[in-house]
Amino acid sequence: MRAYDEVHAALAAPAPGAALSALARLPELRAELDACEAALIEAARDGGTGWAAIATALGLSSRQAGEQRLARLRRRVPGQQNVDVAGVLADTVSALAAAVAADPGWDGRSPRAALARQCLDIAAGLSRDDPPGGLFSLVNDVLGDLGGLSRTSLPEPQRAAITRLERAARDAGVTGGQS
Repeated sequence: MRAYDEVHAALAAPAPGAALSALARLPELRAELDACEAALIEAARDGGTGWAAIATALGLSSRQAGEQRLARLRRRVPGQQNVDVAGVLADTVSALAAAVAADPGWDGRSPRAALARQCLDIAAGLSRDDPPGGLFSLVNDVLGDLGGLSRTSLPEPQRAAITRLERAARDAGVTGGQS
């Protein structure tokens, strides 16, 4: 029986043995709910939902509380621990670099678009064996260069790739745009 079903069955017909068994299943149920919550938050973010709206949906008081909630969930969800954040960031940089390279008009999209492309190209060319500081610094510069870019005019693949880069950078502790 699934943890959810066992817990709810024990609530519907309380008996000491069923209650103890259900209590023992609560950690499993919490982990399942944490994984679901993290996945739903990430799906909402990938779809363009802002942190303020997510925080409101979760009953939290601020967008920062929403961001912190996801960070805590990621630490608690099995499989999210010991994630190679530099590797994830490098993969995300490569994906955005490819999306930008596929856009012949990219450099004309904003005054700093060409700088962002150049930094992406350099970052995508770094070796996984290099210390991650160079990657983090370049991503910081890319995020700063992308700060003034109007995303509404971008094709969806680029918008989504930028959103994934922002999330990966945040997970890696890269703040973005602060030199």
